[in-house]
Amino acid sequence: MKLTERSAQHWLAGIWIGAALLLTGLVFAQTVLFNIYGADGDKVWKWVLSAVVPTASLMIGVLVAQARAGGAAPRRQADSFLFGLAAALSLAYLLALAATIAAAALQYSMAPIDTAGTFLQAFNGLVAAAMGAFFVTQSRDPAAPRESHTTHKAGGSRPDAAVSAGQPAE
Repeated sequence: MKLTERSAQHWLAGIWIGAALLLTGLVFAQTVLFNIYGADGDKVWKWVLSAVVPTASLMIGVLVAQARAGGAAPRRQADSFLFGLAAALSLAYLLALAATIAAAALQYSMAPIDTAGTFLQAFNGLVAAAMGAFFVTQSRDPAAPRESHTTHKAGGSRPDAAVSAGQPAE
């Protein structure tokens, strides 16, 4: 599948925002409407929100920053490997979250959430790494000059600054 960077980012954001809405709707029904977890309802909310909000916030932040800056090159093709990796890991992680919430509701217990917690935290780390790699790599303009962190001995200015500004280096 050939996607532009912007389209791929929107697909991933759609997957995450859609899943976050479904998961929070499910938890709302379980905690508010049916009181499945009793006094542990707040623990379920903290667990589900900490599982989806950071990654969704990363994506929304990048998309907003791009929109304010005039957007990343919308016609550039997305890295299909990074997109596929981020999408596959995201879908697997979000399905694991949904399965854990469903198992907890069926058992009227926090035990599945407590048991899956460590595994899901590690899984979330992999997802965050893939999403970060995709969004950061796709957002960087390859035509933009790279900054050098070397300093010129006399005066402390960067010798590459004059060249990148179209002036000859001294």
